[in-house]
Formats: sequence, C-alpha cells, structure tokens
Amino acid sequence: MIDGIGSSFTGLARSASYNAAQPARVNQQESTSFSVEHAVPKDSVTIRSDLSANPVAASSSSEKSKNENGQLSDGEQEQVQELKTRDAEVRAHEQAHAATGGAYAGAPSYTETRGPDGHSYAIGGEVSIDSAPISGDPEASIAKLNTVIAAALAPAQPSGQDQAVAAQAQTNLAQAYTELREKNHGGSEEEQEASEVSGLQSLLQVQEYPETASDPSALLLNATQAYQAAAV
Repeated sequence: MIDGIGSSFTGLARSASYNAAQPARVNQQESTSFSVEHAVPKDSVTIRSDLSANPVAASSSSEKSKNENGQLSDGEQEQVQELKTRDAEVRAHEQAHAATGGAYAGAPSYTETRGPDGHSYAIGGEVSIDSAPISGDPEASIAKLNTVIAAALAPAQPSGQDQAVAAQAQTNLAQAYTELREKNHGGSEEEQEASEVSGLQSLLQVQEYPETASDPSALLLNATQAYQAAAV
C-alpha cells in the first residue's frame, strides 16, 4: 500500500489514502471476508480481501487430484476458470481507479494466489488516492477533488469503500467551493458592511432630495443597483 499525501485546508485536514476493494464473488465455492482497519474520515483506510480460506484459493496446496498423466481434474479445471474470472475482475477494477485518478493515484497492487495449474491469479487489489485539498488554493482543490471523486467511482461496480472515499471528497469539495466564494467576494466583513451603508445612504438621499439630481430616476436606479450589489 502506498501512503497518501497529507494536506490541510482551512483547518480541515484530509489525507485520504484509500485502497479500493474488489466486489466480492460469492458462490458455492467462494466466500470473501473484508477487514476494515479504519473508517472514513480516518486518514488511512484499508480494505483487504482475504480469500485464504476459500476452496478455490487454497486448492493448489491442499488438493492432490491430478491424475497419473499430470492433467488437472475436473474440479481443478473449474477452480482455474473461477480464478481467471476473478483475476480479470480485480485488475479491471483497480486499473479503472488508477487510470481515472491520474497523478493523484498510485499504481495498483495485487494480492495473488497460485492456482492448481501453477499460475498466479489476483484475488484482491488496492490503489491509493491522494484526496487531500490543496491548502490556500480552492480552485486547484476543486479540480483535484473532482478527479478524486471520478476515480473513486470509476469501476463498473464501486465497492462500499470506494463510495465512502467519494463521499468524503464531496465534503472536501463543498468546503473548497465555500473558500472560493469567500475569496472571490473580496474584502473584510467591515468593508462589505461599509459598502452596503454607502449604497443605502445614496438611495435615501435621492429619495429625499430628488430636486438635487438632474435625473432623479436614473440616480435612484443606480443607487438601488449599487446597494443590491453590495448586499450580495
């Protein structure tokens, strides 16, 4: 597992390194258990697929059913086919995370088992994603977090952990948009209040002394617009 990159954003630290788990294949010959070390919004979340007790995964070491010619039995051939299917699903799932995450995603890593045919097959995998907001730069944070959300939900069947990572990134994204609005509004609260008061005074002056203006209606409209703009 590759550790995530820590970062802080307006007092909200979020370094979410997540390991994307594969959707489990559950049938008569296979069962999957998950060990969750941490839960979102912890800084490090790990989900591992443990198929060590699975008949398919353990068959190569526990069964000796090859015939005298060295060929696989019918049961072993079925197990190999299931391992091939599982391997393809795992790799497609993790590659989807990595490809969409781009620079923010680590390389996929896999948990493998040896099949009855002597080949290794992936039965679990993980990809780390740096989903921490970029401190002091809400625009960059928004772009990054949108990528993180897309990466978390990229597989055809996102796992529960994938969805949790996306939800945490959504929370950080909302915070980034709030920071951006505050940044674009500009000025302190005192300056904004002073602007609102000035606009209101201009509006009242035009209403009380229209004879002082060459075009009172135009001044009234301008003062009203100025006050409304200041109040936004």
